[in-house]
Amino acid sequence: MYFFIFGMPQTEEVEIKIPAFRAVSVFDVKQTSGEPIPELEARELLSTVEGYEDFVKAVTYVAPVPISFEDIPGDSKGFFSPTEKRIAVQEGMSESQTLKTMVHETAHSMLHDKEINKDILAPAKDRNTKEVEALYSAFQNVNHFKEC
Repeated sequence: MYFFIFGMPQTEEVEIKIPAFRAVSVFDVKQTSGEPIPELEARELLSTVEGYEDFVKAVTYVAPVPISFEDIPGDSKGFFSPTEKRIAVQEGMSESQTLKTMVHETAHSMLHDKEINKDILAPAKDRNTKEVEALYSAFQNVNHFKEC
């Protein structure tokens, strides 16, 4: 059994805007004068945290590697060492900065340790991608508990 449908196709006129860029002349900032351009600066967190000790214990518990507090040379507030399987956090920081750093480095240890993620078939990530992932994870997790 065959069915044939005859008639005029229905059409609709739709306007589609395709975003595009065009080349324009620009100045290098060194060729300009005036007030200096403000720079983005990450300020250190300085507040205390209600239940700080409990949060430290919780992050230490969920971290897949040990967390230690030590004097880290330079400007780094912490790091995850995949070869040593550990997280180091700068000692002597404020409670909020310490927790933010612990969560950030724990995110690195969970997201970017090749051993933990050996079953995931994904392309290698560059350093900037890893930083964005860890920053966003820390931001989301810290804000979740800030709201509680």
